[in-house]
Amino acid sequence: MLKKRDLTQYPLIDTSSNLDKNLVVGIIGDGQLGRMLVLAAARLGVKCRIYSSNCQGCAISVADNVIQGCFTDFANLDEFANGVDVITYESENISLPAVKHLSKKYAVYPPAHALEISQDRLAEKKFLKSLDVNVTAFQAVSSEADFLAAVQRIGTPSILKTRFLGYDGKGQVELTANSELSATYSRLSGSPAILEKKVDFEYEISVILVRGLNSLTSRVYKEKIYDIPANTHEKGILKRSIVPAPIDDNIRLEAKAIACKIANALNYVGILAVELFVVRCGKQAKLLVNEISPRVHNTGHWTMDACVVDQFENHIRAILGWPIGNTDRYVDVEMVNILGSEIYQLQSFLPQSKSCIHLYGKETVSPLRKMGHINKIKSFS
Repeated sequence: MLKKRDLTQYPLIDTSSNLDKNLVVGIIGDGQLGRMLVLAAARLGVKCRIYSSNCQGCAISVADNVIQGCFTDFANLDEFANGVDVITYESENISLPAVKHLSKKYAVYPPAHALEISQDRLAEKKFLKSLDVNVTAFQAVSSEADFLAAVQRIGTPSILKTRFLGYDGKGQVELTANSELSATYSRLSGSPAILEKKVDFEYEISVILVRGLNSLTSRVYKEKIYDIPANTHEKGILKRSIVPAPIDDNIRLEAKAIACKIANALNYVGILAVELFVVRCGKQAKLLVNEISPRVHNTGHWTMDACVVDQFENHIRAILGWPIGNTDRYVDVEMVNILGSEIYQLQSFLPQSKSCIHLYGKETVSPLRKMGHINKIKSFS
């Protein structure tokens, strides 16, 4: 049985000599993020094995090997893990018990505790506050009485969110002064929730950080950070990321420092995304952390065509213990998601000479589904 590689105790793979050409990365999940991880690993001569619950995801066609199974089948998960060198995941909406089980015997990065915190909006907010990181006002909601008390304390406008399994605007209900409270609460069907004060922000930005070991001999963690994009959404779905974000250097440095503080507290390995709001307080700007994502991230897709080493390759490097690649940006860029039926406009995208198109190979189209993205090169920086 493959033993867990503990990067704090055992030597890393020596990439300067005697390169192991038979490395295998295990990826839990079969969506577009898994697909782009597989393609990045292939450039490095690394193979990928995917664990999929239904074998219908767009990563299946590019993976070297796929194992299908449910996340409660620990024997099947062990079969998946045997023969891989390290395991990662492409989404935080996966089975935490499965990841914890694998982490007992195998190398799993990012660490399970980072996944556990990010899966629960309440735990996430409490974790951030424990680091003295600013977040919007919030309160836990486990009953209608809790909800009414939270509204009384936090006020409106606010957003009622499920604590678990919410993403891309799902599991959220906006609350205004005119909202009928009982009807609003019933829309979440009694699921454990959190009420958050809605933030009137100037910009939404994100920090994409990669963290790994510094060298073959050092046990000191090393992080690098990509330039910061400004992000806009449509109906809760990311539509575009523009780099560089129109923020001043003080905000830029503070956002990066916050991301480093979070990564250090989590003893993190891999790509970490931190989403923040830039809010205006008089003449001063202030940062509030919205959420963290322990994985490669949609707001980092622009790195594929504007950076020396993109987020996907750097995630593979980090989890294997390889040196982190250069994160410098050499052009200005705008990433635009192709959502739903916009995929049928492909003929209008193709002639754009400064556009790099990335399609995910999904067979079915539904409203607001992410079908691909375009990186529009703006200028040399």
